Amino acid sequence: RVFSRDELKQAELRDRLQGDVRFLLGDVRDKERLRWALRGCDLVIHAAALKRVDACEHDPLECVQTNVAGTANVLAAAVDDGVARGILLSSDKAVHPVNTYGASKLLAEKLWLGGNVYGKPNSRFSVVRYGNIRGSRGSLVEKAAQGTILLRNPDATRFWLNQEQAVSLVLTASDEMAGGEVYVPKLG
Repeated sequence: RVFSRDELKQAELRDRLQGDVRFLLGDVRDKERLRWALRGCDLVIHAAALKRVDACEHDPLECVQTNVAGTANVLAAAVDDGVARGILLSSDKAVHPVNTYGASKLLAEKLWLGGNVYGKPNSRFSVVRYGNIRGSRGSLVEKAAQGTILLRNPDATRFWLNQEQAVSLVLTASDEMAGGEVYVPKLG
């Protein structure tokens, strides 16, 4: 199942995928819709988040409602239904956060990992934490292709994963997890 509020991305994905995939419109802020959508699932990969640092700084309450309360809603629906495995996609910005986005992802991680205490005995919840995905919507590479970009600190180092590496990390974590791990890729 694919659960999201973006009908355009769902339509584009539906056009690319073949097989028995069910597409459900909904928002992680809607607890009841989540409970219905997760019923009978054995794996949940929770990727919904407001991710733009500038937008989260401008509208912190919206960031918290989606990234923190939304994560609590996904977790509650998963725990209530006895989902066996849950992976939360997080961010390197959750480590020693200096902005609203990072703080919201830190709280989301703490809530998600708490599912190991509150979930059923067979339920396991872990986190995959990474940063920059090359080729993702709004990435630095995409912006550079559109013209000039401003680097805030010339001494900054950016580490990248491509989309295949990111997906592989999530799938590996979902296969190997015992519950409570935070998977971080080694980037160089």
